[in-house]
Amino acid sequence: MNSKIEQINSPSPGFVESLRDFLKLLEDMERKNEKMRNVSGETKGPFDSKAEYSYTVKIGIEKNDTISVVAYLPHIREDDIELDITDNRFLRITAKTPDGNLVRNIRVSDEKSIESIKEASFKKGILTTKLRRKLNEVR
Repeated sequence: MNSKIEQINSPSPGFVESLRDFLKLLEDMERKNEKMRNVSGETKGPFDSKAEYSYTVKIGIEKNDTISVVAYLPHIREDDIELDITDNRFLRITAKTPDGNLVRNIRVSDEKSIESIKEASFKKGILTTKLRRKLNEVR
């Protein structure tokens, strides 16, 4: 499924707007129970320049006792990201910005099967989180 996020009245969005757009995308995927979405679009820059972008968002990639969540967080520093597990089924991403905290809960399991955050890495705007599932819940 391809989606396009439109920038309204923002010819050159800042990092807060980009993060909000991405988190809205995650919420939309959650609502539609999607596990993967391809996103592409075009942004305008200074001097009538344009740039095209394309990325893939995958949620809940399962392997044995691990569920992986990969998220694109443009213009955010690693030190400004906090991760938590809530209700043993949601990954909560909190990003500190100059305008305040942006918080999103991403359902990664229909059952209460998430035990903990196994590992997380952040490189070039890509957050990769591996969550440990309870062994008795592994399918």
